[in-house]
Amino acid sequence: MPMNNMRSLTKNLKKISQNRGIHGVSYVPQKLQGISFAGRETASPTGSLSVVVRAGSRYQPDAGVAHLLEKFAFKNTEDRSALRITRESELLGGQLSTQLTPEHIILTARFLNEYMEYYARLLAEVVDASQYLGFQYKEEVLPAAKLESSLWKGNPMNVAMAKLHEKAFHRGLGDLPYLPLGANASISQITDYAKAAYVKSNFSVVSSGPDVQKAADTVAKYFSVVRDGNPLPTAPTKVASGESRIYSSKPMNHFLLGFPTNTAPSAELYVLSSILGGRPSVKWSHGNSLLAKASEKASEFKATAAANLHPYTDASLLSIVVSGTCPKSIKATASESVQALKSLTSSIPVETIKAAVADAKTKYLSSYEPSVLNPVSTTSLFATNYQPEPFISALDAVTPESVAKTASTLLSRPASTVAVGKLNHLPYYDEL
Repeated sequence: MPMNNMRSLTKNLKKISQNRGIHGVSYVPQKLQGISFAGRETASPTGSLSVVVRAGSRYQPDAGVAHLLEKFAFKNTEDRSALRITRESELLGGQLSTQLTPEHIILTARFLNEYMEYYARLLAEVVDASQYLGFQYKEEVLPAAKLESSLWKGNPMNVAMAKLHEKAFHRGLGDLPYLPLGANASISQITDYAKAAYVKSNFSVVSSGPDVQKAADTVAKYFSVVRDGNPLPTAPTKVASGESRIYSSKPMNHFLLGFPTNTAPSAELYVLSSILGGRPSVKWSHGNSLLAKASEKASEFKATAAANLHPYTDASLLSIVVSGTCPKSIKATASESVQALKSLTSSIPVETIKAAVADAKTKYLSSYEPSVLNPVSTTSLFATNYQPEPFISALDAVTPESVAKTASTLLSRPASTVAVGKLNHLPYYDEL
């Protein structure tokens, strides 16, 4: 595209952005009788309520307790059996789901807006009046947790990314998110954890879809009975480094590099991740990002490399994943990927920053779009106090110098690494 046309396009896009602002993503935060609430109204006839509990694996007292507590959601409460909950929700056309992240247990109900009151009352019951019964633990909860854990471990990339977190953070964010093999948490441990986690100061209720004031009034009405208490304690996140190697007989080999920080993800980290890239924006294209060029230079695409940012409320992890069937190409591509990151410690073109800022905005705002929370949007919500606008402004303020400083900080300590595959041919970090 000619330079004059590019300037004209940039100018027009800036006008559109200034005129329209950011719509449909901002939540309105409130305090309701000690309960943190945030809501946004959309034009959709369906909506969702999510209870976001600070009780993920980083807070658990023993391995697997958070996972088992998550699996107890929507089982028996003092007023309803699991069968009744399932049947009633089916009759109303609703959907009930749970998610477990390193930081949160997320309980979500999706429904026709006219049935919001029923689901607000149900979620409040789950938080305040769930029953933790021995027979249900043995017959339903434990088998479900074991099955999910087995399926999760069946994907080598899941295991490798968990190992990368372990090496980068050790404890807390480095703890295994799902029930480990052989873990044997007791009902009393789960019950005690529920009592500590399900208190007003330790969770937030997030509404998407229905009228915000109506949702706030409904949440205040039903969640007011929840116990008061203190948030679950956690030690400050510390960063570390280390290497792990996992043999796999599968054709695909992987080499993961991790660059952790002990601060919430900055705008510079989002931009840095976008500059590195690796995932093309055009189907069937290798793309033109730094890591795409590194892959081409090193091995003519016999291996691919892609960057990803893992955000947490008080930490972040920039990962680079190199994958391919040829182990020798893994080493070459990993080496070029590290050189690509080192190249960002100085002399970054302004146009590169502008393109990366646009890409980072797309990814960041896209995480807010679904009506049901996901791990990225959940972290973003609580890291920015529910408002994306200040973070978008921070992205606009990113400069080549600030990105170069961030890259230098990441490279100031050795990366954490995980090798998966034919280990005899896969590199160590000091061999790159």
